[in-house]
Amino acid sequence: LILLDHSNVSWTWRSLHPSFYSIYPAPSCCLPGVIYFRQTYIQVIEYLNSIKCHKNYAIDTAFDDLPKRTHLQTYLVEPNLVHHIGLYSRLRKMYINPNLLD
Repeated sequence: LILLDHSNVSWTWRSLHPSFYSIYPAPSCCLPGVIYFRQTYIQVIEYLNSIKCHKNYAIDTAFDDLPKRTHLQTYLVEPNLVHHIGLYSRLRKMYINPNLLD
């Protein structure tokens, strides 16, 4: 008998079935994808329409501020369920090939 819990299951095994996923309160940084419930998306749209992004206040920062300003709870699901396309543009001019991280 082998007991596997969320702390010792590799990423590959975790993606086999949703029962292996881990859910945590989300950090306020670097979210590759966000999903909103139908009940809250109007609140999100109103918030985004009310802000103005500029050089010192990017859309990423606005999304980080969203839970605090709208009192929405955020969660992080592991393994990641979305493919972060920004990774390629971010690493393109650095020393590492972003395709190696996929």
